[in-house]
Amino acid sequence: MEDLKRKLPFRVYGGDNLFDIKEDAGEPLVEGILYKNDFVQLIAEDKQGKSILCMQMAASLSSGTPFLGTYEVPEAVPIWYFSHEGKDAEMQGRLQRIQSLAPVNPDNFQLFCGSAFRWNEQGNEYVFEWLLETYKDNLPKVIFIDPLYAASVGDLNANAAMGDFIKAVRVMAEACDAAVFLVHHMKKNQRDSEGKHFTRSDGDGYGSAVFKWAVDSVLYLDTYNYAQGETYDKKNPDRYLRCNTQRSNKIADGIRMKLHQDDPLGFYIVDKHLEDQHKLVALLKNNKKGLTNDDMMKLSKIKKSTFFVVKKELLENGSIRWVADTKPKIFRLKEYI
Repeated sequence: MEDLKRKLPFRVYGGDNLFDIKEDAGEPLVEGILYKNDFVQLIAEDKQGKSILCMQMAASLSSGTPFLGTYEVPEAVPIWYFSHEGKDAEMQGRLQRIQSLAPVNPDNFQLFCGSAFRWNEQGNEYVFEWLLETYKDNLPKVIFIDPLYAASVGDLNANAAMGDFIKAVRVMAEACDAAVFLVHHMKKNQRDSEGKHFTRSDGDGYGSAVFKWAVDSVLYLDTYNYAQGETYDKKNPDRYLRCNTQRSNKIADGIRMKLHQDDPLGFYIVDKHLEDQHKLVALLKNNKKGLTNDDMMKLSKIKKSTFFVVKKELLENGSIRWVADTKPKIFRLKEYI
């Protein structure tokens, strides 16, 4: 009977184990961006740098270093990165150039390159078996799939075909106890009667709506909307990472970034927030025993995306410090450590 139970396509909770919830359920992989077992979709138009951003996140996860130098990665974890388009050497070279901004731990980073593999194609069972057997001692905690259109079989607008794709990905993610980060393209933008482009949103992903229904959050990367008359580099404008669709209300919304396209390759955050720094310092003065991230965000009412940038600046200038061996992490002013 136990052998038969292990073959069931679902997990069973009832009786004594009905409320046995994993201790690490909902814990961050990247604070404010990605959480354990999440299914996340990143959408953007061509040439916005979505693959670079994902590879930079994967590098940070592999080495346990803050994403974008700001968003904490509590621990280094194994990752799988499936690159379904582009030349192998190009992807390897891109990762090598990212290392200066986000160090890579090669033992935690598996890069799979090839256009022949499609997740929902019939007869792929041997691929999944090989992956699970080969890496059974170091299964991934995050699986990156880049991009969707090259990773799937069937019409992207067909709910049935894309439902099969999501099923195949979820089955592998569940077998690995991993989160999924899926890279996808936006629809071509349209213009209104005055010739202006419509405002973009995370509902502009190309193809079937099942992707938005199935995922825990949708991130979208767009060109930053500069104020009228503001000067900027039109060949490389700032980017803006948004998240309007999310189940958890934990995901940062509104991260302004600059893409450095030479060596090192990658994104970095450009905003500084002096007023918000003063607000957090004053808050910690009134709470000498310290506060967690959630406490500080709730009491200060600082937006998530801004909060992590401000906290990073305060850590870097030595104003605040992490109280060792606390979980979740507690932060205090340096004079109260």
